[in-house]
Amino acid sequence: MEDPLLELKYQGKLATALNENFIPLNERKKTILKDGDRVEIVAPMEGG
Repeated sequence: MEDPLLELKYQGKLATALNENFIPLNERKKTILKDGDRVEIVAPMEGG
């Protein structure tokens, strides 16, 4: 799951989910994506 994030140039702190399940940072390298998987990437935003 980490390779697509690098290809898309996502950097910094991110929250990731795969098929609606949270994937912690230390699990991204070993998480393999399959056809049909749904990936969500959320970056923190500042403001109020």
